[in-house]
Amino acid sequence: MLDTLNPGWKSAPAVHGAAGAGLIDTCDPERQPVAQRVTGNTQTQLALMRPGPELNALRVVFSGLSAADREGGQFGDMISTQDLDLPDHHRESLPCGGALLRPD
Repeated sequence: MLDTLNPGWKSAPAVHGAAGAGLIDTCDPERQPVAQRVTGNTQTQLALMRPGPELNALRVVFSGLSAADREGGQFGDMISTQDLDLPDHHRESLPCGGALLRPD
């Protein structure tokens, strides 16, 4: 979803001539690290779902981390990449720049 949101919000100012030069070009460098992280998180989750007792200790650790972080939400935010801040190239014209779906 965020891979659509990133170029989507940048397209409107670009179409209306309000975007700086190169705004659209920032999409790929911003999204690549996120995509790599999502891939790593997905591989981790798949590994935890594999059958076999050899992963039981790892499952216990992850279950404990998840349970301990229910109020703070940092573990869930990491898995969903909600803990990432986008590079803030245009804070002057876009006050929400750098924020990723977080209320102030």
